[in-house]
Amino acid sequence: MGKSDNDVFCLKEERRVNGYSQISWRNQYHKVPNYIPEGATVQLHIVPDSSRPELRVWYKDELVTSVSLAPRRDSSTPASNPQMTESNQMEESSKSKE
Repeated sequence: MGKSDNDVFCLKEERRVNGYSQISWRNQYHKVPNYIPEGATVQLHIVPDSSRPELRVWYKDELVTSVSLAPRRDSSTPASNPQMTESNQMEESSKSKE
């Protein structure tokens, strides 16, 4: 597989492969192919596309795996089912008593 625009316009970081053929990124472990030796350095290409974020792992200039990440939720967007806060619940109960 060759490099795409995603590999040009991305964030790049390096990680070392652990004894379980995994790398760690943002407190999560991601599997890499078993042929990559323990202790090998891989390059991560992080594609921060808000609709389809992706983690692409390269070893010796070859794309070895790609992981689709969950899209980040915009903090300015309210949750689809917001929970009532304690103060809102108290206001609602006092209105119903009136």
